[in-house]
Amino acid sequence: MKVIWTAKARANLVPLYGEPWTVVANAKKSATAIGKAGGGVVPDAPTVAAEVARGTKLRVGEPYTAAGGEPKDRLGCDLVDRWCATAGVAFATEVLVGIARKRHRGNAAGKRYQLRYDAQPWLRLREHLVVASPEDLAAARANAAPHRKGPLGDLPIALAFTFCDPKWVAADLAKALETGYGNLAILTCLTDAAAVRRAIKGLLARTDLYQLIEHGYRFMPNAMRVLTDADAALILDAARRAWTKQVRKPWLELVGSIPTTAAHACLREISA
Repeated sequence: MKVIWTAKARANLVPLYGEPWTVVANAKKSATAIGKAGGGVVPDAPTVAAEVARGTKLRVGEPYTAAGGEPKDRLGCDLVDRWCATAGVAFATEVLVGIARKRHRGNAAGKRYQLRYDAQPWLRLREHLVVASPEDLAAARANAAPHRKGPLGDLPIALAFTFCDPKWVAADLAKALETGYGNLAILTCLTDAAAVRRAIKGLLARTDLYQLIEHGYRFMPNAMRVLTDADAALILDAARRAWTKQVRKPWLELVGSIPTTAAHACLREISA
């Protein structure tokens, strides 16, 4: 699909393995954010156990804030940046898996691990992995693979999204689309137009359409890269179904990135 990205739509693009990507990290800013949140100082030679404890205390990856709202912070990203800088991507993978498994074993609400709606901090780890050396990527994947099995909530889907392993994605795609929320991040792993088309059509046909409209918009730019021009109507159809101004706003950015007469008409229609 031909697109001319708006800045906000482009910001939601997720890196694909084998394509150019740049990880921009600010070590000083990350350290300040971690300390301000009560996380102390991540040492230059961190241990897995200590960092799992630190991340768990800071609620890294939780889909809700302590007050119950959807978190907008980047604290998990700051920690991933620090872990990758001090001990590498395989270490960061092991820590995030440890945090997810610890949450699964027991928490106040007694819920299984759930992928955050914006896919953080796994998305930040994916950014580091796509620029890692083949050896480091293989080591990180080896740390992740054993945790693909078992009743671990969304952890297997989080790992499929992070590593874009075709077999992992194929195994978890149906479940991810069914459960929705942050699991819709798996859409960013699909590179076949027919598969993306089926997924979006299936989501549009559901009664709980909010899964796509309120949460899936974050992952639509990657889908739009794969779809053909003839599929633009799917994006316009979804945008028209956004029911409030706040929910509609990110879809306006997506529609505004499609340089066609139909998209311009849709933009005027839903902006009115």
